[in-house]
Amino acid sequence: MASYTNPKFEPIQIIEGTEDYCPVPNQNTHEQALCDLPAIYDIYLKLSQQPSAKWINLFINIFDNSFHSKHTKGITSVTNDGKVKIVNMSKDIYESYYKKALREAIQKANNEYQAFILKQ
Repeated sequence: MASYTNPKFEPIQIIEGTEDYCPVPNQNTHEQALCDLPAIYDIYLKLSQQPSAKWINLFINIFDNSFHSKHTKGITSVTNDGKVKIVNMSKDIYESYYKKALREAIQKANNEYQAFILKQ
């Protein structure tokens, strides 16, 4: 079965190498040091283009409802400058669990958005 791509929509992707790790201020650094907890970041990933509000809603819904043992709902958003933001995440957890899940959610959002615009 051939897939048809609407020329009005270029599938959205994460631009490789754009991970920006912004440290989250720790409310209790003494306790963190005692427990040897990993550093926590807000992680920003640049998208290939600014997505529409519809695409963003699809992406957030898909990501929040994906099954994963370490998945937490509500940690992801899309900023006004076309970046995916993940809040309160260690680098290890992002690399081990969320990186692949984000790419899968983006692909599913692209597919669902493509189907949506073809119906228009």
